[in-house]
Parts: sequence; C-alpha cells; structure tokens
Amino acid sequence: MSKRRKGKIRKGILVNGAVICIAVAAISLSLIPDLAAQGEGASVNVTVNAPEYVSGTFDASIDVDSITGFNSGQFDLTFDSDVVNVNVVADGMLDSEMIPVDSWEFVDNDTIRVILEVSGIAGVNGSGNLATICFDVVGNGGEKSVLSIANGMLVDTEAEEIPTEWIDGHVTVGPVKVEVNAPALVEIGGSFEASIDIDSIANFNSGQFDLSFDSSIVNVTDVADGILDGETIPVDSWEFVDEGTIRVILEVSGIAGVNGSGNLATISFEVVGMGGDRSVLDIDNGMLVNTEAEAVHAEWFDDNVIAGPVKVEVNAPETAKAGETFVASIDVANIADFTIGLFDLSFNSSVVNVTEVANGKLDGETIPVDMWEFVDKDTIRVLLYHNVSAITSVSGTGNLATISFEVVGKSGDESALDLSNGMLANNEADEIPAQWIDDQVTIGE
Repeated sequence: MSKRRKGKIRKGILVNGAVICIAVAAISLSLIPDLAAQGEGASVNVTVNAPEYVSGTFDASIDVDSITGFNSGQFDLTFDSDVVNVNVVADGMLDSEMIPVDSWEFVDNDTIRVILEVSGIAGVNGSGNLATICFDVVGNGGEKSVLSIANGMLVDTEAEEIPTEWIDGHVTVGPVKVEVNAPALVEIGGSFEASIDIDSIANFNSGQFDLSFDSSIVNVTDVADGILDGETIPVDSWEFVDEGTIRVILEVSGIAGVNGSGNLATISFEVVGMGGDRSVLDIDNGMLVNTEAEAVHAEWFDDNVIAGPVKVEVNAPETAKAGETFVASIDVANIADFTIGLFDLSFNSSVVNVTEVANGKLDGETIPVDMWEFVDKDTIRVLLYHNVSAITSVSGTGNLATISFEVVGKSGDESALDLSNGMLANNEADEIPAQWIDDQVTIGE
C-alpha cells in the first residue's frame, strides 16, 4: 500500500474518532444539563423572597433555582431587629424533597445563622427553597428592613462548593391604617366630631387627604390639629374643594419626625339632616410622607353616620275623666324617607281601653294605618305602611297614628301607655334608629 493511501486511511480514522468523541460529549451534556452548567461555572441564584409590605407576622422563603446534587449548606440572615425579628426557621423543600434545617441560632440581635444538612441522602436536585423564616413585625408603619443574606455556602455530594449568587430581600412595615372614626348615630340638629385615626406610623412628616360627605345631612364647621403619642400634628390648612368635600394639609416640617398612634386631625360637623338620613364620610386622595420624603404606604377607610335616633313619643293628656274618652297621638319629629313601621302599645285594660286607631300625618302627608289588632287584652299592635307606588317616602314631623281610648277605671287609677317592639324603615329598606318614649295617664274626677 502506498504511503499516500495509508495517510488517507489514518486521516479518516482520526476524523471518525473525533466525530464520535464530540457526539458522546454532546449526548452526555444533554443528559445532565444542570451538571454541565454548574461545571462551567454558572451560579445558582439564592433569593430572599419576602412580601413587599408586612404586618403582624410574615414568612420569608430562601428560594433557590435549579440546583443539582445539593447536600449541605449554611447562610447568615441579617435584619433590623427594631423593625422585624425572627421567631422560627422551618425546613425547606426542593421539588417535594425535604431540606432539613439542622440548626439555627442568633449570632447577634440582628443576625441568625442557619445550617442545612441532607447527609445520608444521595443529593437533592431541583428548585424550591432552602428554608422558610418566620418573622414578627415589631416596627411602626413605614419602617424598612433589608433582609441581607451573607456568608452563604452550598455544597454538593462531591463535597465541592456550588457557585452561588446570594440576593437580598427588603420589607416595609405597612400598609399604615388610616380610618375615619365617627359615632354611628349623630344627634338631629346637633354636632359631632370625627377623628382621622392612624395606627403605628414611623417618621411622619407631612400629608394630606380629602374628606367627602353629604352636605344636605352633615357639614364641616372646623378642622383641628391631630396628635400622635402626645405630639401635635399641625393642620397647615384646610378648605372646601366643593360643598361636599374638604381638603386637609398636614405639615410637621422642622420636626425630626413623629412616631406612634393617634389621629391626624379632628373634624367638627353640624347635623343638618333629618332622622334616618345617612352620610358616608369618604376619605380619598390621601398621601403620607416620611422624613426621607418617601411616601408611606397606607390604607384609607371610610365611615358612615346616621342622623338619629328619631324620637317616637306617646303624647296623651296627663289626666282623663272617668267614663269619658281621650286621644293619644304617636308623635315623631324630623324623620326622613319614612315608608313602613310597626309598634306595640300596652296599657292597663282595667283603667283604659283602645277603641280605634286612626291614620297619622307627617307635614300634611297621610301615614296610613294598614292594620291594627289586639295582641292580648292589654296590648295592641299597629302596622303602618306608606304606599311607595304612589309616593316614594315621607319626611317631616307629625304623628304616626292617633289612638282613641275609653276610660273604664275610677278616679285615681293610673295606666302607663308603653311603646315596645317598634321598628321604622325607609325607602331603602334600612331601619331608621328610633327612641321610643312612653307616657302615662291618670284618671281624674
């Protein structure tokens, strides 16, 4: 065979061998991509995964992506213990395989060290988390803490360190709760105050909010400074945006910042509506700012007020003559949108007795007595129903019904006229708060 022919054969063998080696290597790497990646120096990401805003208690997981052959590891986690604090560290999990926390301890007030150990297991592959850390929130709203992971090391089943990138997390205490706090019932023709309450805010410096209301029911007369844990929160200015909305500006610049709970402002109202009228006190367009000129995340909560209670009162003569008759009216003042109602009236039937129940009248509008009956010999039940198909509702002052009595007792006898089981409702089927006031009649000569 010629040298030239031999050279061609050798070259063919070398080429074929190189192709086979490349193919085997490619197949091997395709079967174990994670090992290939780790072998080439690609790092695993370990991330502190915590909620952006925290309150009460919360969990932070130490997440890991696509790790292969994991056997053991450790890390330190540092935090601001004036803001959050660790109460327990729980086992992790990678693709349904438990990652036991061998031990954990406080290195100092602000740092814990966590040791992970899965020795005796062939090694764990996959994604998931190395541990879950449970925290208590001890700071005020708006305070922040880095959850800094450091001094970390992950080791595989060959006792080799796995290249890792360690990524911190951040939490902010919040949202801060800002709530309109007003009495449920506000006196008809009277006044009341609503405070803008706030819970556990840190480094408060300035803020603003709008408060809207139904000006036909309540109206603002003044806005006074707030107070947080004994520190005054000055109202820089307030104004009417429109007849049903005020805007309040708060400013404590020049002060280092105010911490604590209390209220941002106190708002005085007069009640101009009728009994049963309702108004939302709607807080909106709010913003709170800390001493770093950062917005403090907040939740804003409205409140509601009802004008009332409506006074419903038995109005009877003080004395009635033996053997004669008298009339008692069921008076009501300043009621709004009345549609339906009922009440029981009790009396001493050996002294007086009901003979008739007639319709009532509110500001000239008839209130029909739909029915009345004796519940027992000493009590009648009266049902009132205003025909809403004709008129939506009735508002005003007057009486719900007029009740006629005959006197059957003798001189000196007395009988209470006792209202009970009363209920009034408006055209929205909402109950109208009411105060039911009894009366008494004495039999004279």
